Amino acid sequence: KMLIRRIFRKIKNLGKLAIKSISYHKLHKNIPSIISNNCSGVFLYKEFGCKYLSPTINLQLSPSDYIKFCKNLEHYLSIEIEEIKNPDNKAFKALGGSKINFPVGKLDDLTIYFQHYKDFKSAESKWEERKVRINYDNIFLVLIDTFCDEDTVKDFFTIPYKNKIFMTGNKGLLINNNCILINNDNQLWFERDWLKRFNFKKWFLNKHG
Repeated sequence: KMLIRRIFRKIKNLGKLAIKSISYHKLHKNIPSIISNNCSGVFLYKEFGCKYLSPTINLQLSPSDYIKFCKNLEHYLSIEIEEIKNPDNKAFKALGGSKINFPVGKLDDLTIYFQHYKDFKSAESKWEERKVRINYDNIFLVLIDTFCDEDTVKDFFTIPYKNKIFMTGNKGLLINNNCILINNDNQLWFERDWLKRFNFKKWFLNKHG
C-alpha cells in the first residue's frame, strides 16, 4: 500500500509539473508588459521566469505619478530622464520610504525613485533598454497601495487599458472586483502573501474573470 501511494503521489506531482510547464510555455510565448508603481512587477517577472518587458523595474513612483505615466505611456517614454540632484525626502517618506540614498530621476513632471540602483547612469541605462521592449498589445497594470485614497483608486480605473488590478490591505478601498485584498498585519506589502491573493497566471493568460 505504501508503494502504491508513493507511485500515485509521484504521478500526481508529475501531472502538476506538466500542467505548470504548459501554462508557463503559453505565458512565455506572449510575455506581458507589467507596468507597476513599485517592485511588484519584478517579483512577478521572477515568479514566472520572464524577461523584463517593462521599464518599471526596481523603482518606485507615487500613485499619482504612476497614474499619469500609465495614462500617457508613449509620451513619457519618448522623453529622456534627467537626474534630480537634491530630491525631496519628505515626498519619498510619504510613500513609506526613509532616507534617499539612491538615484532619483525626473521624467517631465514625474519623479522616479530608482531605489535599487547604485547610480543614475546605470538606472537610466536600464530604463532606456527596457522601455523599448514594451508590448503595447499586452499591457497589465499593477498598483500596490502605497497610501492611496479612494479618489486615486477611482482615477486608476479610468486608465484606458483593460487589464488593471489594485492590491490593498484597506477594505475601504475595495471599490470593484479588480481590487484585491491582501492581508494587513502591519507588515510591509512585499512581506505579505500578496502573490497568493490573486491568480496572476490566469490573468496574464487572459483567463481571469
